[in-house]
Amino acid sequence: MFDSINSYYRLRVQVGLLIACVFVLLFSAYTTYAEIRYAISGRTLAATLVGVEEVRSGRRENEETRLRVRYSFADTDGTKRAKSDNMAADWSPPGGTTVNVQYIPGKKDWSRLAGHDRLWFTLPFIVCSAIVIGFLVRFYREYQEHERRKATW
Repeated sequence: MFDSINSYYRLRVQVGLLIACVFVLLFSAYTTYAEIRYAISGRTLAATLVGVEEVRSGRRENEETRLRVRYSFADTDGTKRAKSDNMAADWSPPGGTTVNVQYIPGKKDWSRLAGHDRLWFTLPFIVCSAIVIGFLVRFYREYQEHERRKATW
């Protein structure tokens, strides 16, 4: 009796972990996709620094302060882009009126300050992918074992 209760709760924990990993996997998959896009087809150029302003993430005074860096540049097809990127409060703008920007040609919403990557988001993607693959392999093996037992009855 206690063995079936123990296996029931263990199964619930495993299913809960699998669902949590799928959500983290989906979130980090998009970020990983974006990083791969920037690595493969991203271009870097010097953009005109339009302005730097402090922004708060909330209305309270103890909320985190970030810097919104606004910049403009011309795409490869000549289209003028005016974008912004949020940086940490301790980021110091480079001297002068230009900043290096990484962008993807032809994609109007895909630009960021050069070096402002999110490579650390690829780690949860790799870990969750390995966990999901592990669960799927384990499920497949147990299913095959179940089918073999069922065939011998």
